[in-house]
Amino acid sequence: AAIELAKTCKSVNLRGNGNLDDVMMRSLALCLGEGLEAIDAAGCPTVNDGVVCSLVIRLFNLRYINLSGCLLCTNSSLKALADGCKDTLTSVDVSGCKQIGDTGIAWIAGAVGSGQACKKLASINLEQCVKIRDRALEDLGNGCRALKFVNFRGCVEISNRGIIALATGCHKLRIVNIHSCLKVGDSGLVAIGKNCPALQSLCGTRCGLIGDRGLKAIGGGCPMLQSITLAGCVKIT
Repeated sequence: AAIELAKTCKSVNLRGNGNLDDVMMRSLALCLGEGLEAIDAAGCPTVNDGVVCSLVIRLFNLRYINLSGCLLCTNSSLKALADGCKDTLTSVDVSGCKQIGDTGIAWIAGAVGSGQACKKLASINLEQCVKIRDRALEDLGNGCRALKFVNFRGCVEISNRGIIALATGCHKLRIVNIHSCLKVGDSGLVAIGKNCPALQSLCGTRCGLIGDRGLKAIGGGCPMLQSITLAGCVKIT
């Protein structure tokens, strides 16, 4: 039955499973790996670096992985993904994984190791990854230029420097969430307006440093904009 399933299965949803371990994930990878493209393991309390390493051992076509809320995952999980899936990976969700920081993103962006980035990466969700700083955004801007969706909500350490570097390298950005990134202001938005004409949605809620200059840059440089959220941006007139 497993062999028959392996012929057609493209996606596996394991969300919330509390029994996953490296042996089970290695078996899954060996059985389904050649065809598997998407794995959702969000909220699995036992998923750690060892589980992720076992998972990617044979995933030759993995495109999407959701590790949201897997609190035991660290930078080593992103290293494993970069080592095993750099040629195919398009979407990574590690939101809420508070142990993940700049080093993990450096692996994804090819700034360390072999120097080969996940060049097809189009979406990365780093919401509430509080260890993420400007260096991570600089690496993404250099190595992952196909990015279209980025979520940095609650990444309170990133500043204009990181946003400028990201926008300068990733001209295809369509959806940007910087909710509660308190150090991001007009300079970051000016860079987005200058470099990201495909932008469709911007969430800058509670970014109190954003003012008229940044908003004008978005209005002038992003003709495809459909949605903008600026609640709490008290400097805007």
